[in-house]
Amino acid sequence: MGSKRLLTVARVGLVLLLPFLSLDLRIAQADSSQRRIEIGILQWTESPAVFTWNREGFIEGMKGLGYEEGRNVRFDIKIAEGDREKAKEIARTFVKRRVDLICALGTIPSLVALEATREIPIVYSNVGEPKATGIIDSWGSSGRNITGVSMKIPVEKQLEMVQRALPKAKKLGILYCSSTPQAMATAEEARGSAKRFGIRPYPISLPSDHLSQFPLIAQNLAKQVEAIYIPTDPILTAKKNLLKIMEAAFKFRVPIIVVSDDAVELGALMALHCDFREIGRQAAPMAVKILKGMRPTDIPSQMPLSHRLTVNLRTAKQLGIRLDPHFLSLAHRVIE
Repeated sequence: MGSKRLLTVARVGLVLLLPFLSLDLRIAQADSSQRRIEIGILQWTESPAVFTWNREGFIEGMKGLGYEEGRNVRFDIKIAEGDREKAKEIARTFVKRRVDLICALGTIPSLVALEATREIPIVYSNVGEPKATGIIDSWGSSGRNITGVSMKIPVEKQLEMVQRALPKAKKLGILYCSSTPQAMATAEEARGSAKRFGIRPYPISLPSDHLSQFPLIAQNLAKQVEAIYIPTDPILTAKKNLLKIMEAAFKFRVPIIVVSDDAVELGALMALHCDFREIGRQAAPMAVKILKGMRPTDIPSQMPLSHRLTVNLRTAKQLGIRLDPHFLSLAHRVIE
């Protein structure tokens, strides 16, 4: 009799527990399903720090949209250390593992990711000229398995700020490396924009295997112009090259205008640029749309929604340039 009563109690307890066990199983299954989301992040380099800020912004943006590391997504972060072959190897590894999405930070990571796969969706960021470099067919549709947010600020807006800083300047040097498609594209854009502002452009270029000649070229150019603009050019804005160019131009009190704040920190006069952390965040909703089923080719690429003005007041004083207080009030950051 006692054993029958115990058996009855056990059966009743099991019946009462079944809904909870079923709920736990469903939660576990849901968690398991969420954990399958894996995003491979292919980052070009850690220096300059803009690539890391870009990555952090993307991860922060994904978290704000419900995709959090350790809960329902895994971010596999790989750094190519500025090496194209290593970037290719990383991309191939992501493809072999069949990650759900690749986030490519930089022009070369985006290109090698496209070489590695036409199936896995890719979201790019920190790319200067996605169209000129062949990453996308057009801003409206990439024509392939990629979309993203460029770092591009229209040159016309940049030169508008240059006019505010240097209202008397009528001769603008445009110095760039002809070995990089993004530099060639933005240099041509600068030439057209300068003419619209009534500024005479002096474009000068050399291939990357003539880098040693750039300081002399910059010096000769500085004798003819009132400012030198370096467009989206990863070669000339590399620290060692930029410092040599500035040294040559500064002998003639000619300022250098650039497109990124880290170059302004090195001594360039000013830059109207994107917020690299912010364009990472801006790319996150694109990734979420893709994870929910949209095709990258159906998501238009974007330019930065916000712009930042960084001014080096130390450089201005060194070159004897008096900047209007109203212009300085527009700056998000003034280096003193």
